[in-house]
Amino acid sequence: MTLQSFIDKYTGQTKGYPTDKNYNGECLSIVKLYIKECFGISPPPSGSNSAYGYWSNFPSPLDTVFEKVANDPKLVPLAGDIIIWNTKVGNGYGHIAIFVSGSVSEFVSFDQNYYGRQAHLQKHGYNNVVGWLTPKKNMTNELTDDQKRILQFLTENKADETKVRSAFGALADLPNVTKELDDLKTSHIALEARVAELEANLVESNTNAKSYQKETTSAKNRVLKLQADLDSCNEEKQTWKSRYETKCKETADKLSLLEFIQLKIKQLWKK
Repeated sequence: MTLQSFIDKYTGQTKGYPTDKNYNGECLSIVKLYIKECFGISPPPSGSNSAYGYWSNFPSPLDTVFEKVANDPKLVPLAGDIIIWNTKVGNGYGHIAIFVSGSVSEFVSFDQNYYGRQAHLQKHGYNNVVGWLTPKKNMTNELTDDQKRILQFLTENKADETKVRSAFGALADLPNVTKELDDLKTSHIALEARVAELEANLVESNTNAKSYQKETTSAKNRVLKLQADLDSCNEEKQTWKSRYETKCKETADKLSLLEFIQLKIKQLWKK
């Protein structure tokens, strides 16, 4: 919407923002409506609950569309510039309006809440004017090639403001997204290396476990064989002992007392 179309549309009306139930008839409300409808961005809160806050705080996203120009006796604002007064007027809240025409000594602006709450054309001097917000010059020329291509595509496809802002927001966030992807890629490579290391350790551990198991089985078999040999030796020893004792007993029955005593002595020595 052009400035003149905006003036024609709202002259004589009492407007609030974002609806007529909000700050109805306030000077900042008509300016916010102007920013919304003529520049396509959502006007931010002033940050100080005052018209002067648009100068002192210059809240985002105003800086994406406007630049600040301090009041200078040699300068004349351009039609459509947003004029801002300091806190010496408006009961400490300042004042804000839309420049329409003028000279270095006086000008006409589109106001609310200045000699009337309805939107109207109002004559002013520059006393207490701190400066104005002027649209950035040749904004299209400041766009990058990628931004220009996106703007052209969206324009050709008649995209609404939401889609335009979303596209440019995504483009602005692209470096962050790219960095995040690079970080994730680096983390992924590190994790793959760690997984490979753990898999190698697992294979080695399984190999060692099988080797230990095999050695344990072999040792167990040797122990069992030795135990069997020992049991066999003990059985054989017991057999020979029994046979020996039987033979001794048989022999003792046929010996004289003297021979028997001698035999027992020999047996004791053998023990």
